[in-house]
Amino acid sequence: MTTKRVTVLPHDPRWARDFEAIRDELQAALGDLALAIEHVGSTSVRGLAAKPIIDIDVVIGDASCLDAAIAALARIGYRHEGDLGIPGREAFKYAGKDHLQRHHLYVCPQDSAELKRHLAFRDYLRAHPEAVEAYGRIKEAGAALYPEDIDGYIAHKAPFIEGIYSEIGLRSGEADVVTFRPMTPGDYDAVWALWMACKNMGFNDLDDSREGIGRYLKRNPDTCFVAEVGGALCGVILAGHDGRRGFIHHMAVAEAYRHQGVGQALVDRALAALEAEKISKVALLTFKYNEAGNAFWERQGFTLREDLNYRNRALVELKRIDT
Repeated sequence: MTTKRVTVLPHDPRWARDFEAIRDELQAALGDLALAIEHVGSTSVRGLAAKPIIDIDVVIGDASCLDAAIAALARIGYRHEGDLGIPGREAFKYAGKDHLQRHHLYVCPQDSAELKRHLAFRDYLRAHPEAVEAYGRIKEAGAALYPEDIDGYIAHKAPFIEGIYSEIGLRSGEADVVTFRPMTPGDYDAVWALWMACKNMGFNDLDDSREGIGRYLKRNPDTCFVAEVGGALCGVILAGHDGRRGFIHHMAVAEAYRHQGVGQALVDRALAALEAEKISKVALLTFKYNEAGNAFWERQGFTLREDLNYRNRALVELKRIDT
């Protein structure tokens, strides 16, 4: 289930019963695999305005139980989508299920840091009615400002959420410090894995191969960057030029680190590096259907050119790889 339009409603007491109906179906399918089935997210907090979508975390023992959980959930219509860039939280998609309230379903090992965040944030709000009132106002304002832009809505909420995380100690420590450095050919495997975890991006088997990216980095050694957290790659931007115009390719940020300034920092570094090489204008391409990507680049000041047609011609056979 994918969220498009942002709709925030006053809290509905029926959401608790909606969760119970979904939980009962999941419990019947999973049996002892499910150590717990947790109602998380805004609909789990009494009095909090929310999008009318139930967020659910199924807790399993550890990663060795995941395959069995995937199989059990597949039998009742859920398709595994992977972690979508957030380690410790496996996402599932479904079609139909009109008898149930719309919901997001995740499976988490019991030691998952993401599960810990979900539960701690929920429990904090349940214990602090003044925070519920403040957060509700922020969510309603965000929905009014960004009714068709889920990324803008999430970014609007982010400072409040990060403030709560900081208060309860979930975003402190060296492991959460994001650092930036130039990309090297040795980063290729981690970069490719990140690209494949991000939706609505386009690649091909030659230009974006290990050899192709290596050639690009050799031509542009000072304008491509990666972001890391605790030594793990969480963001990348390719930028280069022909001596006259700059171009940005394949910028990506892991989902767990979006709306925290990582993308902005990557763009700023790439633009500063291109400017240092006397480049005066920078272009990029996005798919028209990539709503989140187009909204991001609009916020970065990249204007849409509606007076141009984009054309290209392949000189050799290329295999497209779209995410």
